[in-house]
Parts: sequence; C-alpha cells; structure tokens
Amino acid sequence: MSLTPASDMLRADHRQVEVWIDRLLEVAKRPTPTLITDVRHIFGEIHSLTSPHFTKEESAFYPRLRPVLPDLLAQMDEQHAYIREVEDNLRELIATVGDEPSDRELTELVRFSVELFDTVQHHIVDEEDQLLRVADSQLSPEEQNQLAEAMKTVEIQRD
Repeated sequence: MSLTPASDMLRADHRQVEVWIDRLLEVAKRPTPTLITDVRHIFGEIHSLTSPHFTKEESAFYPRLRPVLPDLLAQMDEQHAYIREVEDNLRELIATVGDEPSDRELTELVRFSVELFDTVQHHIVDEEDQLLRVADSQLSPEEQNQLAEAMKTVEIQRD
C-alpha cells in the first residue's frame, strides 16, 4: 500500500491550518461588530486542526527524530507549548467576552488573534524549513510510511 509520506502529511496539515490562521488575521485586522462571533468560529476550526496535529507530531513523528535532532525537537516542543498557551489565553477570553465586547476586550481579541497567527506561522516555517527537510533527507520511504501509519493510528485513537 502506498501512503503519503509522514512529512507530507504534516505539510498538508500545515496548509489547512494556514487557511484558518490567515482568516483569523484578516478578521483581526478589520474588527467589525461580528468580531467575537468570527473569532470564536475561526478559533474553533484552528484548534480542531492543531490539537490532532500536535498529537501526531508529539507521539509519533518527534520521538523518531529526537535522537538525531534533540536541540531542534526541544525547540519544537517549546513552540508547541507556547502555541497552546496562546490558544488557552484566547479560549479564556472568548469564553468571558459577551456578544458586545468592550474596547479593551476588542483590543485583547485582536492582540491574541495576531499573536496566535504569528506563533503558528513561525512554527510552521521552522518545522518545514528545518525538521521536515531533515526528515526528508534522513528517513527512507519505508520509515516515512511507518511514521505515516503511526500518525494515522494516533488520529484514529483520538476519534
């Protein structure tokens, strides 16, 4: 059976996440009366993509490469932790803001939305330019397929 290589699976996840973080940035740049509703919806989509993506990376992909790239994987772990922190902050703010946010709440929504965009985009670039490039050169097609299978198993277990 021919599978999509694990690295390409992660790249495909990144493209999906980028669609939604781009939407979040667009909404944040032009706050409207529907900002809170828009951010709630978009953030929900982002989180529904990042959560399983991080799980696949942390439980299958990263452990395979950690012996070869311990410093880089430590950096990726830190980035995941920071993204989760920003997501938590945005989730908390969304939960407490009413449908008609104050000016201060609007400012915070915009700030956390932009911060989430920046941190996720930075992580994607780092991961693709560094980690996935090394994975592509170091892992055989069989290893990529084994990782892809492991990542699919993680995905199924989450459902």
